[in-house]
Amino acid sequence: ETNKNIFKNAAEECTEISELSENDVTGHPLEVPLTTGNVTASIVEQFDFYEIFEEKGHVPLKLSQARHCLNIYNLSKLPHAYPIWVLIDGDNPQKLVLLSSFKSNGWIKRCWATDKGATAEIPPLERLQQIHARLTCAQDPPVTKCKVGEGSGGLLFLWRQLQLIHQYVEIILERSRNNCADNNIILPSCTSYLESFSETHREEIPLKRISKVLREPIRGRSNITGNATLSKIIELFTSSGRPGMDITDKLWYIFIECTSYQELSACFKQLFIELKKMGTSSPFVSSSNISCLANCLLGQGGANILDPLEYLVEVGLDKLKKEILFIFSKAQIATLNSLNVPKLPKFSEISTSDWMSSVQKWLQWFSQIHCVLELIWNTQEAIVFPNDSLLTLASTALNIYTGPNSKIISFEWLVENRLQEIKTNVPVSLVERRLGNEPHQWVLTLSTKLDGRNVESIFYKGLQSPFAHILGENELPNITITPSLNEEANYYWAELFSVSDEIET
Repeated sequence: ETNKNIFKNAAEECTEISELSENDVTGHPLEVPLTTGNVTASIVEQFDFYEIFEEKGHVPLKLSQARHCLNIYNLSKLPHAYPIWVLIDGDNPQKLVLLSSFKSNGWIKRCWATDKGATAEIPPLERLQQIHARLTCAQDPPVTKCKVGEGSGGLLFLWRQLQLIHQYVEIILERSRNNCADNNIILPSCTSYLESFSETHREEIPLKRISKVLREPIRGRSNITGNATLSKIIELFTSSGRPGMDITDKLWYIFIECTSYQELSACFKQLFIELKKMGTSSPFVSSSNISCLANCLLGQGGANILDPLEYLVEVGLDKLKKEILFIFSKAQIATLNSLNVPKLPKFSEISTSDWMSSVQKWLQWFSQIHCVLELIWNTQEAIVFPNDSLLTLASTALNIYTGPNSKIISFEWLVENRLQEIKTNVPVSLVERRLGNEPHQWVLTLSTKLDGRNVESIFYKGLQSPFAHILGENELPNITITPSLNEEANYYWAELFSVSDEIET
């Protein structure tokens, strides 16, 4: 209540004092041009307190009067519970309509808002950055946020594939804990996964399609151009007919349609029957294939399948690994070393006791790298710039999410913490040059945090004035600016600024 009275008295006093300086007596001039002529600073050392009627305080003040009120408020020794905002008449060079100053916990915060009215000329992005940089000499990088697993197209396909592999692993763990009989195991449905690339309708059962798949020719290289966006590259390399698929990738689409452990075992048996029929001909298997099934198909591991479900997990992990590496390689947004791919031996080279540990490490990395892909994909879709502009973003994201200090410790953790964000510098010149159109109404916020100074700049473009409720002609008849739209001036333009400085002690 005392603070309120101090401010009221200061407002009343403004009707009797001479025109004050445009300077802020706290020592930090606000962002407005100084008045012409000599500039002097006045500091009020003593004040007289007296009551005024409530309605007298609800009038717009001149800029100099508003500064005087705020200076008195800030120079008082009493604690400030709330910031004070002063309504200004707008009759000043910068069209200031709101002014605020607040001192708390060793900081002084100064805010101001300008109403430029209706205008046909909106400043370009470079000019807005210059205005903000004039206050801060720095720019804060933008923030990209996304909810992992809610992408579309190929991105959703990758997520559902990771989910399906994780479900198979959970079945293996549950079987081990409860000693379940293999014949009683029901496998998860792959319908949602297959829907990701329109492969839901099959005329033949999985067992009968194995022979046909073994004899399919190898698909050649992709004809995708270097200018393709990350979204198009993901779509290509996550399709069921992507180039460079080896036999285990094709068999994956057959095996995941099995609804039970028994059906899956029957498919593996049929696979080796068909291989014997092929004689000396052998299907294509990539040399980097990490699955035990690859060894068996090459005749290096015999035809004894120890556990079809474990082999299926390995095939899925290998397929997902190749897709991820293909995507990053074709997009040219990161080097192989920066992907931090786990340096693990092939499954044919590890012991049975280390199998689950190896699988979990792969699942962790796939969770991390998928998060990176979603963040990069969302950034490119939102700001529309080419792949060569994604290098900085990709490098930052890979370091944060796949590096040694990654917070994604497992697939389960990512499922529980799907909302992720990242900060990084974005080359504004590249963004602006490639934007096809500009939104009609928008708000741009630039914020910076430095040692001893925090700055925020807000720029508004819209069909309605953001100050209409306080600058309406009926409410405040003395306001000098009452913007109206015309043929030349199609939008309202407003600027709001906030500067917080740490008080030196």
